[in-house]
Amino acid sequence: MAQVSITTHSNKSMNFDSTTPNNSENFRTELLPGIDSGKIIQKRYQLEGVIGRGGIGEVYLAMDMKKNSEVAVKICRNAPQKKCCEKRVKRETRELQKINHINHVKLKNSGIVDGDPFLVMEYMKGMDLKKYLDIYKILPWESTKLIMIQLCDAVQALHEKGIIHQDIKPENIFISDQGLVKLFDFDVSEFIFLERLWGKGKFYGTPMYLAPETCKEKMPDHRIDIWASGVVMYQMLCGDTPFNANNFYALIYRIVMDEPLWPGEVNPKASIPKEAENIVMHALEKNPDKRFQSMKEMKNAILQVKVQCQVQNIEQNKISFASSVFESIKQKTFEFLDTISFIPDFVDTARQSAGSASF
Repeated sequence: MAQVSITTHSNKSMNFDSTTPNNSENFRTELLPGIDSGKIIQKRYQLEGVIGRGGIGEVYLAMDMKKNSEVAVKICRNAPQKKCCEKRVKRETRELQKINHINHVKLKNSGIVDGDPFLVMEYMKGMDLKKYLDIYKILPWESTKLIMIQLCDAVQALHEKGIIHQDIKPENIFISDQGLVKLFDFDVSEFIFLERLWGKGKFYGTPMYLAPETCKEKMPDHRIDIWASGVVMYQMLCGDTPFNANNFYALIYRIVMDEPLWPGEVNPKASIPKEAENIVMHALEKNPDKRFQSMKEMKNAILQVKVQCQVQNIEQNKISFASSVFESIKQKTFEFLDTISFIPDFVDTARQSAGSASF
């Protein structure tokens, strides 16, 4: 697991760590009123305020009264065929729970409330990637790499279970205050209601992240998620998606017919490695057979691109953190010695000891 310290081109940074000053300000979740605020579901989950709204429903912060812990509850009011069988909802939920991947938001429970499917998920403090990009617009390659590696792992885990996410976008990529990237928004419509109407003029997903084959109303496979991941990577490096238009049909035409500009052309001031540009453009191949054929393959390519900030595993992060604490202690020692400089011999001896110490 890599912890993420994101640096921006404006030289601002946000360390996703609970020890960060003003951390509570960075990740404060505003609770909005909802029509179900105060309701208790299954005699267990007491809904508080709304922490997110999407195309098919609302997400509430809730209290699990059985375990006395906070959870997130998504009520899918606008899902198609919502008058479905509760057994079917639970069966599909169990399939998702089998994934149990560190880069997925954990799905804890599910059911039906007032005829609407609902999902109970772990609640995390942090910020989704869209909100972060709204603030900082563009991320350097070092930060993009850290996020993409974890995203690749998350999507690969889905594909290995035969699940296509179908709506990968910054809003569905969450960065916890501990620096862990998590994929979420597994809408019930994506997993429960499998009667897709491909070829009937129906589109699923967010338009700017749709793959060309989806726009052509062809039956999709897992490679549409590889395309969407490439769009997200492009957006982090360039500050915008590769294709935009004034209306839906013009956008679909551009996705199918136009070639995207290279990231270095869109953002020439950024030091984007050529190898990173190649990865983005490879993921955005119109023909899915010419793209990366798996998220694992895409991740391996990303790992080969050198950066100053290398991805570290958990143990390395612990060492890095301990080392930074140690250096801080040394600095405090020097500051203390400055205040007692009236004892020359003691100060000289202490400075030599502190200066030669290492972690």
